[in-house]
Amino acid sequence: MGERDRFLLRVGRQDQEAFHDRHRGADDRFLATFTVTPAVYTKRRRDFESRTPRKALGVVRPAISPEGKRVAFAALGDIYTMTIGGKPMNLTKDAAFDTDPAWSPDGMQLAYASDKGGTLMDLWVRDMETGKARQLTSIPTSALGPTWSPDGKRIAFLDVDGIWDAPRLRLWMSQTGTITKLHEPIFAPGNPTCRPTAGASRWRCSSRTRAFPRGDQPDPHLLVDERRGQSADEWFVR
Repeated sequence: MGERDRFLLRVGRQDQEAFHDRHRGADDRFLATFTVTPAVYTKRRRDFESRTPRKALGVVRPAISPEGKRVAFAALGDIYTMTIGGKPMNLTKDAAFDTDPAWSPDGMQLAYASDKGGTLMDLWVRDMETGKARQLTSIPTSALGPTWSPDGKRIAFLDVDGIWDAPRLRLWMSQTGTITKLHEPIFAPGNPTCRPTAGASRWRCSSRTRAFPRGDQPDPHLLVDERRGQSADEWFVR
């Protein structure tokens, strides 16, 4: 009798279990009595009232600046920057959810994703000299994971439609403000990165999808040629 033919059925007290064979019926049920030892642990007390400064947990999405002297990161729903070895500074400090910071190639701008526009996540960019932020996208879906092109004129990002839908890879153009599609939906992708080539860029995006011939290998990566589109897909494994 295989494991698929048996299921665990609770009957009576919590220390008794019955196994039921779906082919032979309930007549072959039997009871097994065993001792259950509950876990013993000290419950953690949490202080929700104190205003005493505490160490922040959940620092994510660190991004080193191009000159290597600063780091941007997301924590507590805001975007922070910090001179390496110094103290962090809250850049956004708002009620919105801000994440995924990305430095421009010259280090003068910082792109990030935020829902401060009042809908879902959109891309914003902050001028690091003036401190002014402007909204780059206004789409009905969520824009996440921005990555700049080496010339600073384009930003690739993930266009996420709903919780379970596979994100699309899209490209924002600074000169026109238009958004173009780089690739059809990809299952469970990582944030895109850029590999510059002569005259254009090739965008790399890791994916856990198995819908291609080499899907049996771990952590595959997708290369998308900006000029040739999806027809020039290349998959490789690091």
